[in-house]
Amino acid sequence: MNKEKIAWVLIFAFIIIFIINTLELDFSNLTFRSLLNPLANILMIIAMWITIKQERKEK
Repeated sequence: MNKEKIAWVLIFAFIIIFIINTLELDFSNLTFRSLLNPLANILMIIAMWITIKQERKEK
């Protein structure tokens, strides 16, 4: 149950980052903007991995 909550938090974090990217907000720090895409990918991979492990436990 605790891991499921972590997975949801990661998914919501990914959605927020995705919205920021799609809005194309003008950030003064280009380094911060360049960090968003890899961060979003890492969060999505972690969230998917947790949900896959959770599904295997249920079966």
